[in-house]
Amino acid sequence: MISLIIKIIFTIVLHFAFFVCYPETGKYGDWYLWGSIMIWSFFFMSMWGNLKFLKLLTFPVASFLNTGLYLAMFFLIALTMPQRDGRSVFKKLNSGKFPTRTDIETGKIKYLNGFLAEKPKEKVNKTVEDVKNSIDKAKKAASALGKGE
Repeated sequence: MISLIIKIIFTIVLHFAFFVCYPETGKYGDWYLWGSIMIWSFFFMSMWGNLKFLKLLTFPVASFLNTGLYLAMFFLIALTMPQRDGRSVFKKLNSGKFPTRTDIETGKIKYLNGFLAEKPKEKVNKTVEDVKNSIDKAKKAASALGKGE
């Protein structure tokens, strides 16, 4: 049972790794993410429940089988994951277009809700400057009102 939970967790992590690295998935990206996770999880659950002989296999054979399944999952996700530009992730990887830091930060914000994403410093500095400018304007307005009475 623990091995099944580990396989499902690894399935989820692999999917999120793809989606964080290539976040421009278009309007059906979220549906693909959750659907693919469910399909692979159901596959592992049915394989774990129906194929009792896997427990009887020696460690190296079972490890090779699991490695083969994860490689198949990797390639199927890379081939079928929707992208806004219409090119599959596999074609992008094959042509040498690897994710940039900006892509990964965008993916972290989009799919991990900022849990692991760094906040852009220039945006924070601009926001602080805007707040300071607003406070200065409010002080000037208040002092102008005080002098006008």
